[in-house]
Amino acid sequence: MVAPAAPARIYAVQEFVPTDIEFPPMHPLQSGSMVRLDITSMAVGGDGVSRIDGDGLVVFVEGGAPGDSADVELTEVHRHYARGRVRKVHVASADRVDPPCPIYDRCGGCHLQHLSDEAQLRLKSHIVREALRLGHLTDVPVRPCLPTRAWEYRSKMQLVAGFKQGPLLGLYERHSHRVVPLEHCLIAHPLANRVMAAASEAVARLGWEVYDERTGGGLLRHVIARVSEAHDEALVVVVATREALPREDEFVAMLRARVPEVVGVMVNENTRRTNVILGPRTRHVWGRDHIVEVVTVPPGPVGVQFRIGPSSFFQINRVGLEEIGRLVRHYLEPRPEDVVVDGYCGVGAISLLLASSVGRVIGIEEVDEAVRAARENVRLNDVHNAQFVTDRVERELVRIVARGEKVDAVVLDPPRKGCDIAVLETIAKLRVPRVVYVSCNPATLARDLALLAGMGYGADEIQPLDMFPQTSHVECVTRVRIST
Repeated sequence: MVAPAAPARIYAVQEFVPTDIEFPPMHPLQSGSMVRLDITSMAVGGDGVSRIDGDGLVVFVEGGAPGDSADVELTEVHRHYARGRVRKVHVASADRVDPPCPIYDRCGGCHLQHLSDEAQLRLKSHIVREALRLGHLTDVPVRPCLPTRAWEYRSKMQLVAGFKQGPLLGLYERHSHRVVPLEHCLIAHPLANRVMAAASEAVARLGWEVYDERTGGGLLRHVIARVSEAHDEALVVVVATREALPREDEFVAMLRARVPEVVGVMVNENTRRTNVILGPRTRHVWGRDHIVEVVTVPPGPVGVQFRIGPSSFFQINRVGLEEIGRLVRHYLEPRPEDVVVDGYCGVGAISLLLASSVGRVIGIEEVDEAVRAARENVRLNDVHNAQFVTDRVERELVRIVARGEKVDAVVLDPPRKGCDIAVLETIAKLRVPRVVYVSCNPATLARDLALLAGMGYGADEIQPLDMFPQTSHVECVTRVRIST
Protein backbone atom coordinates (compact mmCIF):
# COMPACT_ATOMS: atom_id res chain seq x y z
CA MET A 1 0.00 0.00 0.00
CA VAL A 2 1.39 3.39 -0.98
CA ALA A 3 1.29 5.89 1.88
CA PRO A 4 -1.24 8.72 1.34
CA ALA A 5 0.29 11.85 -0.08
CA ALA A 6 0.57 15.02 1.96
CA PRO A 7 -2.65 17.07 1.94
CA ALA A 8 -3.06 18.39 -1.56
CA ARG A 9 -3.29 22.08 -2.16
CA ILE A 10 -6.62 23.28 -3.55
CA TYR A 11 -6.61 25.72 -6.44
CA ALA A 12 -9.10 28.09 -8.00
CA VAL A 13 -9.08 28.92 -11.71
CA GLN A 14 -8.50 32.60 -11.11
CA GLU A 15 -5.09 31.85 -9.58
CA PHE A 16 -3.87 30.82 -13.01
CA VAL A 17 -4.31 34.02 -14.93
CA PRO A 18 -0.71 35.30 -14.90
CA THR A 19 0.03 38.81 -16.06
CA ASP A 20 3.73 38.34 -16.82
CA ILE A 21 3.65 35.33 -19.15
CA GLU A 22 3.03 35.56 -22.87
CA PHE A 23 1.77 32.43 -24.60
CA PRO A 24 2.06 32.08 -28.37
CA PRO A 25 -1.04 33.19 -30.25
CA MET A 26 -1.74 29.60 -31.38
CA HIS A 27 -1.16 27.08 -28.61
CA PRO A 28 0.17 23.77 -30.00
CA LEU A 29 -2.39 21.84 -27.92
CA GLN A 30 -6.07 21.82 -28.79
CA SER A 31 -9.31 20.20 -27.78
CA GLY A 32 -9.03 16.46 -28.41
CA SER A 33 -5.27 16.29 -27.73
CA MET A 34 -4.17 13.36 -25.53
CA VAL A 35 -1.42 14.03 -22.97
CA ARG A 36 0.19 11.99 -20.19
CA LEU A 37 -0.08 13.95 -16.93
CA ASP A 38 0.78 13.57 -13.25
CA ILE A 39 -2.03 14.85 -11.02
CA THR A 40 -0.51 16.79 -8.13
CA SER A 41 -3.44 18.42 -6.35
CA MET A 42 -7.19 19.12 -6.40
CA ALA A 43 -9.21 22.14 -7.50
CA VAL A 44 -12.15 23.65 -5.65
CA GLY A 45 -14.70 22.05 -7.96
CA GLY A 46 -13.26 18.55 -7.45
CA ASP A 47 -11.07 18.31 -10.56
CA GLY A 48 -7.48 17.12 -10.37
CA VAL A 49 -4.77 19.67 -11.17
CA SER A 50 -1.65 19.16 -13.29
CA ARG A 51 0.79 21.19 -15.37
CA ILE A 52 2.07 20.49 -18.85
CA ASP A 53 5.86 20.55 -18.70
CA GLY A 54 7.52 23.19 -20.82
CA ASP A 55 4.36 25.21 -21.35
CA GLY A 56 3.52 25.75 -17.69
CA LEU A 57 -0.10 25.32 -18.75
CA VAL A 58 -2.34 24.36 -15.82
CA VAL A 59 -4.80 21.57 -16.61
CA PHE A 60 -7.95 20.85 -14.58
CA VAL A 61 -8.62 17.15 -14.94
CA GLU A 62 -12.07 15.66 -14.43
CA GLY A 63 -11.79 12.31 -12.67
CA GLY A 64 -8.22 12.91 -11.50
CA ALA A 65 -6.82 12.27 -8.03
CA PRO A 66 -3.53 13.50 -6.47
CA GLY A 67 -0.89 10.87 -7.18
CA ASP A 68 -2.41 9.68 -10.45
CA SER A 69 -0.35 9.34 -13.61
CA ALA A 70 -2.88 9.20 -16.41
CA ASP A 71 -3.65 9.76 -20.07
CA VAL A 72 -5.85 12.86 -20.23
CA GLU A 73 -7.96 13.99 -23.18
CA LEU A 74 -8.09 17.78 -23.36
CA THR A 75 -11.62 19.14 -23.74
CA GLU A 76 -10.83 22.88 -23.60
CA VAL A 77 -7.59 24.76 -24.22
CA HIS A 78 -7.28 28.44 -23.31
CA ARG A 79 -4.30 30.78 -23.18
CA HIS A 80 -3.74 30.31 -19.46
CA TYR A 81 -5.35 26.98 -18.56
CA ALA A 82 -6.95 23.88 -20.03
CA ARG A 83 -9.52 21.27 -19.03
CA GLY A 84 -9.53 17.56 -19.65
CA ARG A 85 -10.81 14.18 -18.50
CA VAL A 86 -8.99 11.02 -17.49
CA ARG A 87 -9.03 8.34 -20.19
CA LYS A 88 -6.56 5.80 -18.76
CA VAL A 89 -4.84 5.58 -15.37
CA HIS A 90 -1.28 4.21 -15.50
CA VAL A 91 -0.36 4.78 -11.83
CA ALA A 92 -3.28 5.09 -9.42
CA SER A 93 -3.44 7.48 -6.49
CA ALA A 94 -3.63 5.96 -3.00
CA ASP A 95 -6.91 7.91 -2.69
CA ARG A 96 -8.46 6.36 -5.82
CA VAL A 97 -11.26 3.80 -5.55
CA ASP A 98 -13.41 2.08 -8.16
CA PRO A 99 -16.65 4.07 -8.57
CA PRO A 100 -19.53 1.74 -7.65
CA CYS A 101 -22.04 3.43 -9.96
CA PRO A 102 -22.16 1.81 -13.44
CA ILE A 103 -22.96 5.14 -15.14
CA TYR A 104 -20.61 7.32 -13.08
CA ASP A 105 -18.51 8.23 -16.12
CA ARG A 106 -21.59 9.67 -17.86
CA CYS A 107 -24.07 10.87 -15.22
CA GLY A 108 -23.77 14.46 -14.04
CA GLY A 109 -25.15 13.78 -10.57
CA CYS A 110 -21.87 12.82 -8.85
CA HIS A 111 -18.23 13.62 -9.59
CA LEU A 112 -16.19 12.34 -6.62
CA GLN A 113 -17.02 8.65 -6.54
CA HIS A 114 -13.48 7.88 -7.71
CA LEU A 115 -12.14 9.21 -4.36
CA SER A 116 -12.32 7.33 -1.08
CA ASP A 117 -14.65 8.68 1.60
CA GLU A 118 -11.62 9.80 3.65
CA ALA A 119 -10.11 11.63 0.67
CA GLN A 120 -13.41 13.41 0.02
CA LEU A 121 -13.54 14.65 3.61
CA ARG A 122 -9.95 15.91 3.38
CA LEU A 123 -10.74 17.63 0.09
CA LYS A 124 -13.72 19.45 1.57
CA SER A 125 -11.79 20.77 4.54
CA HIS A 126 -9.14 22.05 2.11
CA ILE A 127 -11.78 23.67 -0.09
CA VAL A 128 -12.86 25.71 2.93
CA ARG A 129 -9.27 26.60 3.86
CA GLU A 130 -8.55 27.67 0.30
CA ALA A 131 -11.63 29.89 0.21
CA LEU A 132 -10.41 31.53 3.42
CA ARG A 133 -6.89 31.96 1.99
CA LEU A 134 -8.28 33.73 -1.06
CA GLY A 135 -10.26 35.93 1.33
CA HIS A 136 -7.09 36.69 3.38
CA LEU A 137 -8.46 34.88 6.45
CA THR A 138 -5.69 32.37 7.07
CA ASP A 139 -5.95 32.53 10.87
CA VAL A 140 -9.49 31.09 11.13
CA PRO A 141 -9.42 27.52 12.51
CA VAL A 142 -11.06 24.95 10.21
CA ARG A 143 -11.95 21.62 11.78
CA PRO A 144 -11.81 18.30 9.87
CA CYS A 145 -14.92 17.80 7.74
CA LEU A 146 -17.58 15.73 9.49
CA PRO A 147 -19.16 12.81 7.61
CA THR A 148 -22.90 12.22 7.42
CA ARG A 149 -24.07 9.26 5.35
CA ALA A 150 -22.02 8.45 2.26
CA TRP A 151 -24.78 6.67 0.31
CA GLU A 152 -28.59 6.53 0.11
CA TYR A 153 -28.99 9.97 1.67
CA ARG A 154 -30.96 11.98 -0.91
CA SER A 155 -34.60 12.35 0.10
CA LYS A 156 -35.45 14.28 -3.06
CA MET A 157 -34.76 13.26 -6.66
CA GLN A 158 -35.62 15.35 -9.71
CA LEU A 159 -35.59 13.27 -12.90
CA VAL A 160 -35.65 14.87 -16.32
CA ALA A 161 -37.67 13.42 -19.18
CA GLY A 162 -35.81 12.17 -22.25
CA PHE A 163 -36.49 10.03 -25.29
CA LYS A 164 -34.78 6.95 -26.72
CA GLN A 165 -37.10 4.56 -28.52
CA GLY A 166 -39.76 5.92 -26.17
CA PRO A 167 -40.01 8.27 -23.17
CA LEU A 168 -37.62 7.73 -20.28
CA LEU A 169 -36.52 9.39 -17.04
CA GLY A 170 -32.96 10.09 -15.97
CA LEU A 171 -30.36 12.76 -15.26
CA TYR A 172 -28.38 14.98 -17.59
CA GLU A 173 -25.12 13.63 -18.91
CA ARG A 174 -22.07 15.57 -17.78
CA HIS A 175 -21.59 18.85 -19.64
CA SER A 176 -24.67 18.30 -21.81
CA HIS A 177 -28.46 18.15 -21.88
CA ARG A 178 -28.51 14.59 -23.11
CA VAL A 179 -30.49 12.43 -20.70
CA VAL A 180 -28.86 9.35 -19.16
CA PRO A 181 -31.54 6.78 -18.19
CA LEU A 182 -31.45 6.21 -14.44
CA GLU A 183 -32.64 2.88 -13.10
CA HIS A 184 -31.08 3.13 -9.64
CA CYS A 185 -29.14 5.93 -7.94
CA LEU A 186 -26.66 4.97 -5.22
CA ILE A 187 -26.99 8.26 -3.33
CA ALA A 188 -30.81 8.28 -3.40
CA HIS A 189 -32.87 7.03 -0.48
CA PRO A 190 -34.11 3.46 -1.19
CA LEU A 191 -37.75 4.58 -1.23
CA ALA A 192 -36.91 7.34 -3.71
CA ASN A 193 -35.30 4.70 -5.94
CA ARG A 194 -38.43 2.56 -5.85
CA VAL A 195 -40.59 5.56 -6.74
CA MET A 196 -38.29 6.49 -9.62
CA ALA A 197 -38.34 2.97 -11.01
CA ALA A 198 -42.14 2.84 -10.84
CA ALA A 199 -42.50 6.29 -12.42
CA SER A 200 -40.08 5.36 -15.23
CA GLU A 201 -42.06 2.21 -16.01
CA ALA A 202 -45.36 4.09 -15.95
CA VAL A 203 -44.08 6.88 -18.23
CA ALA A 204 -42.77 4.34 -20.74
CA ARG A 205 -46.06 2.38 -20.76
CA LEU A 206 -48.21 5.50 -21.12
CA GLY A 207 -46.02 6.90 -23.90
CA TRP A 208 -46.29 10.53 -22.81
CA GLU A 209 -44.74 12.99 -25.24
CA VAL A 210 -41.45 14.39 -23.93
CA TYR A 211 -40.81 18.13 -23.68
CA ASP A 212 -38.39 19.53 -26.26
CA GLU A 213 -36.42 22.41 -24.74
CA ARG A 214 -35.36 23.59 -28.20
CA THR A 215 -38.91 24.13 -29.47
CA GLY A 216 -40.91 24.37 -26.26
CA GLY A 217 -43.20 21.60 -27.52
CA GLY A 218 -44.15 18.32 -25.87
CA LEU A 219 -45.64 17.47 -22.50
CA LEU A 220 -43.48 15.74 -19.86
CA ARG A 221 -40.59 17.73 -18.35
CA HIS A 222 -39.68 16.18 -14.97
CA VAL A 223 -40.80 13.75 -12.31
CA ILE A 224 -39.91 14.61 -8.71
CA ALA A 225 -39.87 12.13 -5.84
CA ARG A 226 -39.79 13.42 -2.25
CA VAL A 227 -39.63 10.96 0.64
CA SER A 228 -39.96 11.07 4.40
CA GLU A 229 -37.44 8.80 6.06
CA ALA A 230 -39.22 8.98 9.43
CA HIS A 231 -42.65 7.98 8.13
CA ASP A 232 -41.57 5.93 5.09
CA GLU A 233 -43.85 7.85 2.73
CA ALA A 234 -43.41 9.49 -0.66
CA LEU A 235 -44.87 12.38 -2.66
CA VAL A 236 -44.67 12.39 -6.48
CA VAL A 237 -44.79 15.56 -8.59
CA VAL A 238 -45.10 15.39 -12.39
CA VAL A 239 -43.90 18.59 -14.11
CA ALA A 240 -45.59 19.08 -17.49
CA THR A 241 -46.49 21.79 -19.95
CA ARG A 242 -50.21 21.23 -19.35
CA GLU A 243 -52.28 21.06 -16.20
CA ALA A 244 -53.98 17.78 -17.15
CA LEU A 245 -52.14 14.60 -18.12
CA PRO A 246 -53.58 11.98 -20.48
CA ARG A 247 -54.54 8.81 -18.57
CA GLU A 248 -53.31 10.29 -15.31
CA ASP A 249 -55.53 7.92 -13.30
CA GLU A 250 -53.58 5.02 -14.82
CA PHE A 251 -50.33 6.69 -13.85
CA VAL A 252 -51.49 6.99 -10.23
CA ALA A 253 -52.73 3.38 -10.20
CA MET A 254 -49.39 2.07 -11.53
CA LEU A 255 -47.46 4.04 -8.92
CA ARG A 256 -49.64 2.85 -6.06
CA ALA A 257 -49.47 -0.76 -7.20
CA ARG A 258 -45.66 -0.73 -7.32
CA VAL A 259 -45.03 1.56 -4.32
CA PRO A 260 -47.77 1.54 -1.66
CA GLU A 261 -45.76 4.13 0.31
CA VAL A 262 -46.78 6.82 -2.21
CA VAL A 263 -49.26 9.03 -0.33
CA GLY A 264 -49.85 11.76 -2.89
CA VAL A 265 -49.50 12.70 -6.56
CA MET A 266 -49.41 16.26 -7.90
CA VAL A 267 -49.06 17.86 -11.35
CA ASN A 268 -47.07 21.07 -11.68
CA GLU A 269 -47.66 23.11 -14.84
CA ASN A 270 -44.58 24.77 -16.29
CA THR A 271 -44.92 26.36 -19.72
CA ARG A 272 -41.90 28.63 -19.43
CA ARG A 273 -38.82 28.27 -21.64
CA THR A 274 -36.50 27.99 -18.66
CA ASN A 275 -34.23 25.64 -16.76
CA VAL A 276 -36.21 26.34 -13.58
CA ILE A 277 -37.96 23.05 -12.83
CA LEU A 278 -41.22 24.08 -11.16
CA GLY A 279 -43.82 26.38 -12.65
CA PRO A 280 -46.22 28.63 -10.72
CA ARG A 281 -49.25 26.29 -10.60
CA THR A 282 -49.57 22.89 -8.93
CA ARG A 283 -52.70 20.72 -9.07
CA HIS A 284 -53.58 18.04 -6.56
CA VAL A 285 -54.32 14.77 -8.41
CA TRP A 286 -54.61 12.14 -5.70
CA GLY A 287 -53.94 11.58 -1.99
CA ARG A 288 -52.13 14.11 0.19
CA ASP A 289 -50.38 17.25 -1.00
CA HIS A 290 -47.47 16.83 1.44
CA ILE A 291 -45.33 14.45 3.45
CA VAL A 292 -44.06 14.91 7.01
CA GLU A 293 -40.43 14.47 8.01
CA VAL A 294 -39.15 14.31 11.60
CA VAL A 295 -35.79 15.73 12.71
CA THR A 296 -34.33 15.11 16.16
CA VAL A 297 -31.48 17.05 17.74
CA PRO A 298 -30.56 16.09 21.32
CA PRO A 299 -31.30 17.27 23.96
CA GLY A 300 -34.64 18.09 22.33
CA PRO A 301 -37.32 16.02 24.08
CA VAL A 302 -39.01 14.85 20.87
CA GLY A 303 -38.43 15.08 17.12
CA VAL A 304 -39.56 18.20 15.29
CA GLN A 305 -42.04 17.57 12.47
CA PHE A 306 -41.82 19.36 9.12
CA ARG A 307 -44.53 19.46 6.50
CA ILE A 308 -42.95 19.19 3.02
CA GLY A 309 -44.87 20.02 -0.15
CA PRO A 310 -43.91 20.06 -3.84
CA SER A 311 -41.95 23.32 -3.67
CA SER A 312 -40.81 23.35 -0.03
CA PHE A 313 -37.11 23.97 0.48
CA PHE A 314 -35.86 21.30 2.86
CA GLN A 315 -32.44 19.73 3.27
CA ILE A 316 -32.20 16.49 1.28
CA ASN A 317 -29.93 14.83 3.86
CA ARG A 318 -31.80 14.27 7.14
CA VAL A 319 -28.70 13.07 9.01
CA GLY A 320 -26.88 16.19 7.82
CA LEU A 321 -29.73 18.47 8.92
CA GLU A 322 -29.68 16.91 12.39
CA GLU A 323 -25.92 17.52 12.53
CA ILE A 324 -26.40 21.16 11.47
CA GLY A 325 -28.95 21.57 14.26
CA ARG A 326 -26.52 20.08 16.78
CA LEU A 327 -23.67 22.33 15.62
CA VAL A 328 -25.80 25.48 15.64
CA ARG A 329 -26.91 24.71 19.18
CA HIS A 330 -23.32 23.95 20.24
CA TYR A 331 -21.90 27.19 18.81
CA LEU A 332 -24.84 29.35 19.88
CA GLU A 333 -24.67 28.23 23.53
CA PRO A 334 -28.39 28.97 23.96
CA ARG A 335 -29.86 30.13 27.26
CA PRO A 336 -33.49 29.88 28.37
CA GLU A 337 -33.88 33.66 28.33
CA ASP A 338 -32.33 34.26 24.89
CA VAL A 339 -34.08 35.98 22.00
CA VAL A 340 -32.62 34.50 18.80
CA VAL A 341 -33.15 35.79 15.27
CA ASP A 342 -33.01 33.16 12.52
CA GLY A 343 -32.12 35.05 9.35
CA TYR A 344 -33.01 33.49 5.98
CA CYS A 345 -35.07 30.99 7.98
CA GLY A 346 -36.81 29.21 5.07
CA VAL A 347 -39.48 26.83 6.38
CA GLY A 348 -38.19 27.28 9.94
CA ALA A 349 -35.98 24.21 10.32
CA ILE A 350 -33.27 25.82 12.48
CA SER A 351 -35.81 28.00 14.34
CA LEU A 352 -37.87 25.03 15.45
CA LEU A 353 -34.82 22.94 16.32
CA LEU A 354 -33.71 25.78 18.64
CA ALA A 355 -37.10 26.69 20.11
CA SER A 356 -36.97 24.29 23.05
CA SER A 357 -33.61 25.74 24.22
CA VAL A 358 -34.31 29.49 24.13
CA GLY A 359 -36.87 32.01 25.29
CA ARG A 360 -37.98 33.12 21.83
CA VAL A 361 -37.08 32.62 18.16
CA ILE A 362 -37.91 35.12 15.41
CA GLY A 363 -37.52 33.74 11.90
CA ILE A 364 -37.13 36.17 9.00
CA GLU A 365 -37.51 35.18 5.35
CA GLU A 366 -38.25 37.10 2.13
CA VAL A 367 -40.16 34.26 0.45
CA ASP A 368 -43.75 34.41 1.66
CA GLU A 369 -44.47 30.80 0.67
CA ALA A 370 -41.66 29.62 2.94
CA VAL A 371 -42.95 31.73 5.82
CA ARG A 372 -46.43 30.24 5.43
CA ALA A 373 -44.84 26.78 5.60
CA ALA A 374 -42.87 27.78 8.71
CA ARG A 375 -46.05 28.93 10.44
CA GLU A 376 -47.72 25.65 9.52
CA ASN A 377 -44.76 23.81 11.06
CA VAL A 378 -45.21 25.87 14.25
CA ARG A 379 -48.82 24.69 14.49
CA LEU A 380 -47.82 21.13 13.63
CA ASN A 381 -45.39 21.05 16.56
CA ASP A 382 -47.50 23.11 18.98
CA VAL A 383 -44.62 25.56 19.48
CA HIS A 384 -45.50 28.82 21.25
CA ASN A 385 -42.21 30.73 21.33
CA ALA A 386 -41.44 30.99 17.61
CA GLN A 387 -42.77 33.58 15.18
CA PHE A 388 -42.03 34.13 11.49
CA VAL A 389 -41.95 37.35 9.49
CA THR A 390 -41.89 37.94 5.74
CA ASP A 391 -39.30 40.65 5.15
CA ARG A 392 -35.66 41.37 4.47
CA VAL A 393 -33.45 40.33 7.36
CA GLU A 394 -31.83 43.73 7.92
CA ARG A 395 -35.16 45.60 7.95
CA GLU A 396 -36.83 43.32 10.48
CA LEU A 397 -33.73 43.31 12.70
CA VAL A 398 -33.92 47.10 12.97
CA ARG A 399 -37.65 46.94 13.72
CA ILE A 400 -37.12 44.37 16.48
CA VAL A 401 -34.61 46.62 18.24
CA ALA A 402 -36.76 49.74 17.62
CA ARG A 403 -39.58 48.01 19.51
CA GLY A 404 -37.29 47.82 22.50
CA GLU A 405 -36.61 44.09 22.19
CA LYS A 406 -33.15 42.68 22.72
CA VAL A 407 -31.40 40.35 20.28
CA ASP A 408 -29.05 37.98 22.05
CA ALA A 409 -27.95 36.00 19.01
CA VAL A 410 -28.42 35.71 15.26
CA VAL A 411 -28.29 32.60 13.08
CA LEU A 412 -27.61 33.24 9.39
CA ASP A 413 -28.36 30.58 6.76
CA PRO A 414 -28.33 32.45 3.44
CA PRO A 415 -28.55 31.03 -0.09
CA ARG A 416 -25.37 30.37 -2.12
CA LYS A 417 -24.92 34.06 -2.93
CA GLY A 418 -24.33 34.74 0.76
CA CYS A 419 -25.60 37.59 2.93
CA ASP A 420 -26.58 41.02 1.72
CA ILE A 421 -23.98 43.41 3.09
CA ALA A 422 -26.80 45.39 4.74
CA VAL A 423 -27.51 42.36 6.95
CA LEU A 424 -23.91 42.23 8.16
CA GLU A 425 -23.81 45.99 8.70
CA THR A 426 -27.03 45.86 10.73
CA ILE A 427 -25.71 43.04 12.94
CA ALA A 428 -22.52 45.04 13.56
CA LYS A 429 -24.43 48.27 14.25
CA LEU A 430 -26.64 46.48 16.80
CA ARG A 431 -23.56 44.78 18.33
CA VAL A 432 -25.28 41.40 18.45
CA PRO A 433 -22.99 39.41 20.76
CA ARG A 434 -23.29 35.95 19.20
CA VAL A 435 -23.60 34.97 15.51
CA VAL A 436 -23.67 31.52 13.95
CA TYR A 437 -23.31 31.41 10.16
CA VAL A 438 -24.51 28.34 8.24
CA SER A 439 -23.21 28.34 4.66
CA CYS A 440 -23.49 26.13 1.58
CA ASN A 441 -20.82 28.09 -0.31
CA PRO A 442 -17.30 28.48 1.17
CA ALA A 443 -16.47 31.32 -1.26
CA THR A 444 -19.29 33.60 -0.13
CA LEU A 445 -18.77 32.51 3.48
CA ALA A 446 -15.15 33.70 3.28
CA ARG A 447 -16.26 36.98 1.67
CA ASP A 448 -18.82 37.64 4.41
CA LEU A 449 -16.45 36.67 7.23
CA ALA A 450 -13.91 39.13 5.82
CA LEU A 451 -16.58 41.84 5.81
CA LEU A 452 -17.54 41.02 9.39
CA ALA A 453 -13.87 41.12 10.41
CA GLY A 454 -13.77 44.71 9.19
CA MET A 455 -16.81 45.44 11.38
CA GLY A 456 -15.31 44.10 14.60
CA TYR A 457 -16.40 40.45 14.44
CA GLY A 458 -14.08 37.47 14.33
CA ALA A 459 -14.71 33.87 13.30
CA ASP A 460 -13.76 31.54 16.16
CA GLU A 461 -14.05 28.27 14.28
CA ILE A 462 -15.47 26.70 11.13
CA GLN A 463 -16.87 23.18 11.07
CA PRO A 464 -17.25 21.77 7.52
CA LEU A 465 -19.94 19.14 7.07
CA ASP A 466 -20.31 16.63 4.22
CA MET A 467 -23.98 17.22 3.44
CA PHE A 468 -23.59 16.01 -0.16
CA PRO A 469 -21.19 13.04 -0.32
CA GLN A 470 -19.83 12.04 -3.75
CA THR A 471 -20.01 15.72 -4.83
CA SER A 472 -17.67 18.66 -4.16
CA HIS A 473 -20.34 20.66 -2.30
CA VAL A 474 -19.59 21.36 1.36
CA GLU A 475 -21.69 22.88 4.14
CA CYS A 476 -20.11 24.93 6.93
CA VAL A 477 -21.21 26.06 10.39
CA THR A 478 -19.18 28.99 11.80
CA ARG A 479 -19.14 30.60 15.23
CA VAL A 480 -18.65 34.39 15.08
CA ARG A 481 -18.17 36.74 18.05
CA ILE A 482 -17.47 40.39 18.67
CA SER A 483 -13.70 40.77 18.60
CA THR A 484 -13.24 44.55 19.02
